[in-house]
Amino acid sequence: MVTRSLARAASNGFLTRTQALEILGVKPGTLYSYVSRGLIRRLATPGRKQSLYYREDVERARARHDARASEGVVAAAAVRYGEPIVPTSITEITPDGPRYRNRSAVDLATTGVSFEATAELLWTGMLREDAAWQSDPPPKELSRLAHELAAQGANRNLHDLFTVLTTLEGMSRGAPEDRVAETAAQLLSARQLIFTLTGCFGVLGKPPRYRAPRNGETVAEAIARSIEIEPNPKVVAALNAALTLAADHELNPATFVARIAASSEGDLHSCIAAAISTNAGTRIARGCDRLDNLLRDPAKWQSLPQRLAQRGSVPDLATWGFSHPLYPAGDPRASCLLRIVQGLHARHAHVSRLLRDIEVAGSDYNLRPRFETSLVLLCTALRMPAGTAAGLYTLGRVAGWVAHIAEQRLAGYLIRPRAKFGPHAAM
Repeated sequence: MVTRSLARAASNGFLTRTQALEILGVKPGTLYSYVSRGLIRRLATPGRKQSLYYREDVERARARHDARASEGVVAAAAVRYGEPIVPTSITEITPDGPRYRNRSAVDLATTGVSFEATAELLWTGMLREDAAWQSDPPPKELSRLAHELAAQGANRNLHDLFTVLTTLEGMSRGAPEDRVAETAAQLLSARQLIFTLTGCFGVLGKPPRYRAPRNGETVAEAIARSIEIEPNPKVVAALNAALTLAADHELNPATFVARIAASSEGDLHSCIAAAISTNAGTRIARGCDRLDNLLRDPAKWQSLPQRLAQRGSVPDLATWGFSHPLYPAGDPRASCLLRIVQGLHARHAHVSRLLRDIEVAGSDYNLRPRFETSLVLLCTALRMPAGTAAGLYTLGRVAGWVAHIAEQRLAGYLIRPRAKFGPHAAM
């Protein structure tokens, strides 16, 4: 039974020690060195002699070894959580979490800085905690279509609605060549786009509908009202913290796509639409939807320790809900949000149980929650509808994309990496 369980886990993103050693071509001592240095994550298995190792970490370590052996394939290792390949002054990843323009994102979230102020910091390098945005109503044609799509439920897919409205708002601002040339209006366009997208959260309500922000509302207040949650100070503070922590994370796939589009001189809205489509993948923002489905419903949830003991369910949890490769000691963004969850008076029994199970996963199995898991727990504790977490993840990240698009334009070069042809390239 144990052998079958280990084999099943190994086929779903994990490797046994023997398999890891075979791929790496190293001795056990070298494998343990990789683990101790945080290069390869290990999944502890209490009561069993064998541990499991993350397949993506092992393959990345092998790629880095091959890159050192051949100067021509350095990028093969770099694009898989490897060495930095794009210079930036926007965000730095540190053991304490991301730093926006040299300011800790966790500190910004815990000290009550608004999402608007965080976005302005990313865009301008200046932190103005009194930053306030004024929003104009969306163009009539855009507003009409938004209401129609939302009323149909739009398959309750926020990301499709985000992409459509982003493209339409760009189209309302003129021809693509004109939009690219109007660099002075880029920040005004970015603010307006974020406000336009907040109304999309209404598609998660019953009945689904588009709810444009009211004049004078902040982004957090508009989101709360859009999903019919009272925007009291605790709710607004929690949403601001979530959006701030989601705002940027250096060069994740969607951000890289935004920079590639900007390097080809795409306009702001086209670049952001491309990034939203990338972020919609189930391994990024919509991974929150999978976690939502698993964690939110007590009837579907089994105790996390039980799931880990069964072993067959490990990949569903560990590969996209726990153990971020960039934070071997734990994701500081997740820890920050979980502290907010613990302080909410509205927390219900199921959330308390999840928090206890997550604590056991860390102490017994060395599984540390990622930002996505904490974001789902926060939305569950606030009794927000399913799908809210994925929407917050993407809406917050728009702020970072705007900064990266501007920086890439100033860099003035086309991003065009080379491929190395080989029969075993898809390792």
